[in-house]
Amino acid sequence: MKSNLIRTLYKSNTGRKVVKHAPELLLAGGIVSIIGSLALTVRATLKTQDALDARREAVDALNSDLEAGDIDDAAYSKELRSVNVKTGVDIAKAATPALSTAAAGVYLITKGHSIQAGRLATVSTALTAANETLTRYRNNVREDLGAEKDQEYMYGRKFENVDAPTTEVDKKGNPKTRQVKMPSKEAGHGPYSPYAICFDDSCDAYCDNSGLYNVNFLKGAEDGLNRKLHTKGYLLLIEFYEALGYHITPEDPRFNAALTLGWWHTEQHPSNVDFGLFDLSDDTYGIKKDFLMGYKVNVYIEPNIDGYVVDHV
Repeated sequence: MKSNLIRTLYKSNTGRKVVKHAPELLLAGGIVSIIGSLALTVRATLKTQDALDARREAVDALNSDLEAGDIDDAAYSKELRSVNVKTGVDIAKAATPALSTAAAGVYLITKGHSIQAGRLATVSTALTAANETLTRYRNNVREDLGAEKDQEYMYGRKFENVDAPTTEVDKKGNPKTRQVKMPSKEAGHGPYSPYAICFDDSCDAYCDNSGLYNVNFLKGAEDGLNRKLHTKGYLLLIEFYEALGYHITPEDPRFNAALTLGWWHTEQHPSNVDFGLFDLSDDTYGIKKDFLMGYKVNVYIEPNIDGYVVDHV
């Protein structure tokens, strides 16, 4: 019956819009019902007071008849029960609309939340599957085409061959050169992923006059995040930003990703947070080396996130 109704609704444009916006419509209906129940409660209170006043008058009349001897004790008890039953029925009739409307409001709100939760669960499942597919794809690209192509396809990075000087000299005393691959300056995310940040004065923990202090701080921050990851079993990207003193706001395009991406650590999936500072294999420009030597006081930190972490929490 339910599937037939949904099928019928989807046959019309209006029906499709109703199904699409069902959570919002149910929430609005629930709020209206709750507000309506408050108005009906006020009305029910007045009717309840009238019913209690009528009972008091009826009981006073019965007491007068009993004192005057017009009725005996048995008749008095019977009439009193009848008055009490009538009063209870009148109060129930007065309260039923308010209670029913409130119950309907709670049901609508709960149903809307249930539909929304089901849709989010579906999206979460789809996103997890997409992330697993993307991970397999990237692994295949690395195996077949190399890590450079993976970076190009994933982040828009492009590399080019550049002649770089070396410490060796030829027979004439001229310095020898060798070709190295360097990130080009073409459009894209450049040499860094969209989630990388520059550890500079935009971070509270940054010291603008001591490169060695920044190096030591980042070593400690990396160790602290790893301890947290291994203790909890997961770590969100936003915790990485907070550890560096970087304040990410809802207006930041990375905000939603920071709440859903990160690292997870299990026996089957051992993981570590790595700032990449000590991996100089891709340090073509010598930026990391200069930073570690204390010559530079800022550096880009690129989180090595595992992926969509919500299902592993």
